[in-house]
Amino acid sequence: MATSKEVIAFRRRFVKDFNLPINLVESPFFEYYMDRYDFFPREDYFNCCDIINKDFNGNKEEWLNHYAQIRDNIITTIENSDAYKAFNETNLKEYITPNFSVGDYNIYNCDNVGKFFIDEQLESLMSEIML
Repeated sequence: MATSKEVIAFRRRFVKDFNLPINLVESPFFEYYMDRYDFFPREDYFNCCDIINKDFNGNKEEWLNHYAQIRDNIITTIENSDAYKAFNETNLKEYITPNFSVGDYNIYNCDNVGKFFIDEQLESLMSEIML
């Protein structure tokens, strides 16, 4: 059973967005994975298909283009924000804590629960940017 390029593109987008370990999105393999794996977000997949059918007259390519346009608008909005510009213009090397090196030391252990490894000046700057 051949799967259209439009359906394949949609399935690839869905698999990527949900970080699914599925490499084959052609039929009948995709359906096999849907049925086989408990972690497959079937409800989300079918809800998305319903939205495409209702709002885009079943045109998956139109939905993918709409998705890309929204994504690009979000990226542009963030890149044009004052907070993003201020963060990019900040020299973060000024905030490096001297004599602190993680190296081969594993900081993810019980002794470090509740500790912060961010310099107070950097933390203050981040708070200002996020306002």
